[in-house]
Amino acid sequence: MRFTGSIYVNKRVSEDSFGVWNVGVVLSKKFCCEDQLNKIILSLISAGMYEKIINDEIFRSGLGTYVDIINSEKTHSLNLEDMYGVFILLIAGYLISAICFIGEIIFYRKIQF
Repeated sequence: MRFTGSIYVNKRVSEDSFGVWNVGVVLSKKFCCEDQLNKIILSLISAGMYEKIINDEIFRSGLGTYVDIINSEKTHSLNLEDMYGVFILLIAGYLISAICFIGEIIFYRKIQF
């Protein structure tokens, strides 16, 4: 985990990306220094300045960073207790669909006779 909230706020920001934002620069077709601008932008990205600016803005927005962050994202394998609710929903769905199927058969037979 790279960013966290204040000591008194229970907030965490994950390192996983949930979106991609493209950044563009609009230039005139007659702009004379397009190649130099591309070189400067690529050198800034290569030097890590883009990430530094993003990190500074996140820090400034109140999410801050801690120097000694303990990685709190621990993983464990799923067991049957973790999947209990999912299986209950699956069985409930099967029961509802079976009841609807039997109801359709009964309704169809009543219309026939």
